[in-house]
Amino acid sequence: MIIPKSNSIWNEFLYKQKSILFFYNWWNFAAIIDYKWNTFGRVYYYLIWLFYTIFYICYSLASTLEQNSISDFYFKLLFIISIIFASIFLIFEIRYCLWNYKIYFNDFWNLFDVGAYLLSIITSTFWLINKSPPLWFTAISIILLSFEFLLFFRVFKSFGIYFAIMIGVAKTVFPFLVLLFFIVLGYAQAFFIVLRSNSINDDNDPWNIATKYNFINSDGTINNNITTIIQDPDSNTNLFNWFFTSLLAVYNLLTGDSGSLSLFTYREHPTMTILLVTFTFFTV
Repeated sequence: MIIPKSNSIWNEFLYKQKSILFFYNWWNFAAIIDYKWNTFGRVYYYLIWLFYTIFYICYSLASTLEQNSISDFYFKLLFIISIIFASIFLIFEIRYCLWNYKIYFNDFWNLFDVGAYLLSIITSTFWLINKSPPLWFTAISIILLSFEFLLFFRVFKSFGIYFAIMIGVAKTVFPFLVLLFFIVLGYAQAFFIVLRSNSINDDNDPWNIATKYNFINSDGTINNNITTIIQDPDSNTNLFNWFFTSLLAVYNLLTGDSGSLSLFTYREHPTMTILLVTFTFFTV
């Protein structure tokens, strides 16, 4: 748009930025959008919200209720309703994508919407076929749909301000999160190298660091004649035996949970102690 250079009252009214609606560039665009919203856009939005609420309730009930709580007929009905509504919403998303795919894929929330609808369709179809959808599929779809439901509140000023704050904070701290990720990644590798078990029956073998129970005599001394009871180790005994659990353990250190290191003594593992001290220095 070419903006006239003359400073007439008319141009001042048309092209001056509207301060109360900072996301509109010009008064005329803001007026058109406000008019459409107040006349029919609001009703259209509330209808979409109503249909989504029905879809969300049906899918949540079908995914959460136990198998013996209601009959299979009602389970099928709930999942069929979920598939119908999710397919309708997905068709709208596909239309938006075909209209201008560059703009569509530049917005992260559009991919979020597609994932929510697509996973719910897949999960519902799985149940209708063999009544045993993957649990992780169901869990992720419920989380995505829950966040999608929350996003409907962003049109209200009292709620929208918090969405703006969260998104603004996320954009501001994103570079810091990238740096923090590489710090966590580096320390996860370091702890993995130092604390993993490289051979059977070494110091870091889960059987050697698992909790042990000794029998105590009446005088308080340990009875060496009776076999020591050892708690069966599992994959959580030494989280640093696998790199991805090592990454999780270091992430837990950020939250103040040092339980993954509780089975190792600081005096006998000086390298681990140095890593822990430097990690807290850079992250706390």
